[in-house]
Parts: sequence; structure tokens; C-alpha cells
Amino acid sequence: MIALNQAKTKRLVALHGWSGVLLAILLYVVVLSGTVVVLVHEIGIWSAGNTVVSHPLEKPIDSIVRSNARTIPPEYYEEVSIRETGDGNLSMFFHAHVQDANGQVADKGVRLIVDTDEQAVISRKEGYSRDVFGEEPETALEQFLLQLHIRLHIPGMLGLLATGILGLWMMVAGISGLLAHRHVVRDMFVSERPGDRLAAVRDRHALAGSWSLIFALLLAFTGSFFSFAGSIGIPVVGMVATGGDQRALIEKLIGVDKPEDARLAPLASLDYMIMDATERAGTAPEQISITNYGRRDASVMMFHPASEGDLTGLTLLFEGPSRKFEGVKPFLGTVPSVSNTAVGLMAPLHFGNFAGMLSKIVWVALGAAMTFVILTGTRLWLRRRAEQPGWQAFRRIMVAVMYGFPIAMVACAYGYFLALPSGETHYWTAFSFIAASVVCVLYGWREKDIARSADRLCSILALSLIALPLVRLLMGGTAWSEAMISGRTIIPSIDILLVLGGLLLMRWDQVASMFSLQKTETTSVLGPAE
Repeated sequence: MIALNQAKTKRLVALHGWSGVLLAILLYVVVLSGTVVVLVHEIGIWSAGNTVVSHPLEKPIDSIVRSNARTIPPEYYEEVSIRETGDGNLSMFFHAHVQDANGQVADKGVRLIVDTDEQAVISRKEGYSRDVFGEEPETALEQFLLQLHIRLHIPGMLGLLATGILGLWMMVAGISGLLAHRHVVRDMFVSERPGDRLAAVRDRHALAGSWSLIFALLLAFTGSFFSFAGSIGIPVVGMVATGGDQRALIEKLIGVDKPEDARLAPLASLDYMIMDATERAGTAPEQISITNYGRRDASVMMFHPASEGDLTGLTLLFEGPSRKFEGVKPFLGTVPSVSNTAVGLMAPLHFGNFAGMLSKIVWVALGAAMTFVILTGTRLWLRRRAEQPGWQAFRRIMVAVMYGFPIAMVACAYGYFLALPSGETHYWTAFSFIAASVVCVLYGWREKDIARSADRLCSILALSLIALPLVRLLMGGTAWSEAMISGRTIIPSIDILLVLGGLLLMRWDQVASMFSLQKTETTSVLGPAE
């Protein structure tokens, strides 16, 4: 490591400590929610009880699109977005890019939801995209957890800015910790010292931090990129490049660069293009976009997830009337580049979905290690300030958040399942999370005995995890036998993981006493590793 004198080491330790503790609660929320979000797709399957293995875009849809297109006003043929809904049906949105009442470019058109087996229209709505895309009840839990991690449910661009700042803050804590640790490689194999609880916590912090340090910097960088690129970077650069023309900005970022030809021409077989694209990409498309439907300059884009062994998915471009394959479309814009490839790698590296379930398990394990580092680092910092009243209050709040946040995430799952019969899942998912959070924080603030507060909240979390699979089944969730027959093994797997997690918490005495004051523990000045 870099050789530093004692004064510089002290300053780095102070920077490391303050950068971690000032936003410890928010960092804990973002990191823990991110650990859960790695499995958000699987959680969506589990919560919706979706046993449909074959997706709508793996079935013939050409006749469905053609027959329903005849019922759509031609002014909405500018673009057609086709994808799967949360319950396995087909969503088609025929729309045009128009200016709304606020002068902003918005999508306005007709959205259809079609049962591909019966080829019957289930729903038809006309209006702006924000109105016709109603909140699908089956996706409430999945979307709530995802938005919790991405923007902390702060509205507008402020949420992205908040998580972006937290990502940069985590990078500061990680880099200062790396420079302050003089024996990073040795700390990766450190053994916990017996007898002295505080020294043992220091050893655990160093061990978990050493193993997850590079991972933490990777997540902090990629997370900050997503937050700032989406809220500031790409829009500002694009608006400058297009002179403020919003329509030109859309075409530059996601459009297709080809001459305009408004003459009428029928679209070639979508089924053929889907089959061709699936062979080229190795996976079936998860979304299709058709521009200028029914015209000679029509283009069809197929968005494919990554195939086995690949880090990123592909977007394949076809000429609409002739079904000719035109090539692979870059992630942004129309010209391939090294920077475009780097941007495309951000998502798989952040969410860990580049190697199937194996990479997701690794990402979850490293995310759990990062969560542990935040908690133990905060404890070490607070231990030095145990006698100061302000920090004592912060310790009580930190204990409440430590257990209260996972309790709230489990509570929102209870709200989701209990609201399924009424269809008001989005409201009750959010309400349950907020209610549980408020109750836990108030209890942690009022309870002066930190050890008792931790023990009770830990027990509540354990019992709520164990009971959740039963509630899911009682509210009409998919039974294990049905899930196994359909090949959805993720449904019983998550049930088993929840029960095992609850049983582990009930037996893990060290968790409940993590922030407790022990008379046998030393309160002397701590070393640089703390």
C-alpha cells in the first residue's frame, strides 16, 4: 500500500469515518435495497405467481398486430411499442411524439392489452403514456423495491440526484478506507480476536471491507453514472448538441438514422423477423419497437436480453417492408463506439445479471458484506462517542433503521399480498412500507435500552420473514406443486430462503447485540482501522 505518515493517516481515518457516518442511514438503505434488487426479477415472478414460461413474444403475433392496427387512427402510427405485461399478456402502444400542454414532448396514442392465446383485446385506452399505462397490480412489489433503490421514491430528477450523490459519497468512503488500511491483503484473511468484543467488531469490519472494497467502488461508480447520466449528463449534452430541439434529441439518442419516405407500404411478417432476431441474438426479444408503421421507411427494433456467456444484450434493426436485417443498433445513438460499449456494460456490472443466477448470488453476497461494513463501521465510530448525548440518540435511531428498514421491506410485501384481491396493490405496498418505517423509528427513539430495542426488532423481523410465505399461499399465491410443474422453481426457492433467513436471525445472538454497550468492552481510543 501507499506509505503514509501518522498525520496523513489520521486525516484519512477521519475522512473515512465522517464520510461514512454522516450519511450512514441513507447509504445503508441504498446498499441493502440494492442487494435485494439484484433479485428483483425473481421477486416479481414470486410475488405475481407467474407460471407462464412461454412469453407472448415467443408466440406468433403478426396477425394480432395487423388486425388491431386497423382499429387505430393513422396519426398514431409514428411508433408502436410491443412488450409483455406483468401477467403474461401482450401490450401494444400505438403512439406519436407530440407536445403536451406544458410544451414538453410526450407520447400520445392508444394502448391495447391482448390475450395472445385467445387473441382477444382485454383493455383499450387512449391518451398520453402517463395516463394509459396504468399501474399493473402484479408488478407493484417489484416496481416499489426497484424505485426505492433507484431514486428512494423521491419524485422527479431529485431522486436520481440523491442516489448519485450517495454513490459519490460511498466512493469517498471506499477510497479513503483503501488508503488508510496499510495491510489490505492481510486483512482479507484476518482472524477474529477472542475476548475483546470491540476488537472483534474491528476485525469483522476489516475482513468484510477488504473483500467488498473493489465491489463497493464498482457499484458506487456505476450507480452514480446511472443517476447523473439520466438526470443531467445525457439530457444536457443532447440538448446542447441539438440546439434545444427535443424531437431531434429523441432521434439522436434512440432514433434510426435513415432517409424519410412517407409512401405507404405494408410491414413484412413480424413473426419472421422475431425468428430471425432470436437466432442472431440467442434469446427471444423482450420488447419490439416499430417506427413509421405502414410506411416505406418503417424500421423494426428488437431488444434482446443477454444470451448465456454475454455481458450485454443486443438491439437488432430490421427494415420494415422488406424484413432485411440492417445490423446491431448501439445502446445510444446510431454509430458504434468504445464509449457506447462502456455505457452498455454499466447495467450488468451494477445489477450483476451478466452470468445468470451465479453472478446474482455473488452480487447478493458482496452486497450483504457491504451492508455489514456500513453497520460495523458506524458502530466503531459511535463507540468512541458513547458518552455524548447527541451520538447516543443517533445510535438508537441507527438500531431502529438497521432492523426497521428490512422490516419495512417485508411489510410492503405483506401489504402487496393482502391487497391482491382488491387490485390496490400499489397503494397498500407503499402504505405498508411507510407505516412500518414510522413505527420502527418511533419505537427506536423512545426505547432507551438499545440492547432490548435491537432484540425485539430482530425478533419481529425474523417472525415476519418466516410467516410471509404462508401469507402468500393463503392469499391465493401459486402453490409449490404448480410452480414445480411449470418450471418456476424460483417461487418455492424464495419461500425457503425467507424461512431460513428468519430462523437464522432467531439464532444469531450477535446481531441483536451489535449496538449494545457491554461493561467488559474497552472504551479506549481506537486504532486507525476503526
